[in-house]
This record gives sequence, C-alpha cells and structure tokens, in this order.
Amino acid sequence: MSVSVIIPCYNEEHYVGKLFEDLTKQIKQPDSVFVVDCHSKDKTIKVAKSFSNQLPLNVLTAPYRSAASARNTGADAAKSNYLLFLDADMRIRPDFVGRLENSAISKRVDVVTPRLKIEGHHPADVLSAWNLNLWVYFYRLLLRRQASVTAGGAMLISNKAHHTIGGYNPKLREFDDIDYIHRMWKHNISCAFDWGAVATTSNRRAVEQGRFATFLQSIPEDYFITRHFIRPAMKKLGIKPKWHDLE
Repeated sequence: MSVSVIIPCYNEEHYVGKLFEDLTKQIKQPDSVFVVDCHSKDKTIKVAKSFSNQLPLNVLTAPYRSAASARNTGADAAKSNYLLFLDADMRIRPDFVGRLENSAISKRVDVVTPRLKIEGHHPADVLSAWNLNLWVYFYRLLLRRQASVTAGGAMLISNKAHHTIGGYNPKLREFDDIDYIHRMWKHNISCAFDWGAVATTSNRRAVEQGRFATFLQSIPEDYFITRHFIRPAMKKLGIKPKWHDLE
C-alpha cells in the first residue's frame, strides 16, 4: 500500500526542516511528500527544496491561504492509497508512518490517528495533551462515533474516504478539521486510534501568546457558549482568532 504525506505550510522555515529530517529516517518511507505552501513570506520553500534529493518531494501552492485549501491541494495531487496529513511543526518517530499504515490495514479502517504529545514539560501543556488523547481514545465508546477528533494536524486517511466526504472546506480558516469530522460521521467513516504512533507538536503559540489565550482559541465555534460568550470576551480582551496571522 502507498502513503503520501501532505504538509500545509505558512511561514514555517524554522520548523518544517525538522519534520523533513524525521521523514528521511522513517523505517517505512512515504511514497511521496507534498509540501503545500500558503504563500509564505519567509524561506519555507527554500528549506523544503533543500530536501528534494532525500525525499520524493513535490512543492505545490494552495489557491487559498488556509490549511484546508492546502490539504485539499495535496490530496488532489496524490495518487496513493493513503493520505497522511501532518502539520509543519510536528516531530515524528522513525516508526510513525509504518505504524499508522499497518494499523489501517490490520484493523481495516479508513482513518488512523496517532497519540499526540506537546514539546516541553510545562504542566498545562502535558495535561492538555493527555486530556486530548484520552478523549480521542474513549470518544467512540462514549458517543459511539466512528471518527476521531484529531483530524487536522496528524491523521492517516484513505484517499477514497477523503474524496468521499468531499475533502476539507477551503473556505474555512478555523476549525476546518471539526467540519471534516462532522462529515466523516455522515458517511460512517471507520476510524482507529494508535497509541503507539506518536506525533509531537510545537507549543510555540502557548509560549508566544500565553496558554489561556491559546486555550480560548482552540474551543470550536460550533458550541453555543463559544459563539455567544467566549468569542465576545476574546474580542474585549484583545485575543484574536487562531488564524488571524494569515490575514
């Protein structure tokens, strides 16, 4: 079975090279790697192309400046059986790609999500990661949902399933993964959680703008309390939406 890695990027020159280094060390090498740039203003593309001799690399440009649009662009170009979406600031272990692919095949599911870690040792970050992982692990048992809740930053999905649900909504710049999951539910997409496959994400936003602001930004807008209380409070406090930096 074949796997294409899809990495949306916007001004990721300080992070994406580390992810590429991890990809070169994979026991199971991906069949292709698509870096989809959202019109970066730094050296992201230069860093990406420096790995062209080490990885089966393709550099594309998203039509819209959003992660959703970038993921769709990569998925449309990929010819593989599986799509592995990864955020540019992720770090992965050498067995990562192989574990996810083996889980999908052995468990006969369309989607496999890994366990997430957050870099650093701040108690709030560690607790946040554990809460998310436990929620994903028990999600299907509690709500009897087949799809998990981490469909954005790190997820393996079959190419067929991605196109069956219509891909990501390119018009959404926030919570496009939540919308993606809701459509998974409608199409009864099967999912598994692989505790042994670990992806470590950066805590840069928490460090740069504070953990309270980062927490508020992460609460989906489809909740009544978010729309009517949290977002108005954020505006008064001067806390901008998560993707305001893409304006």
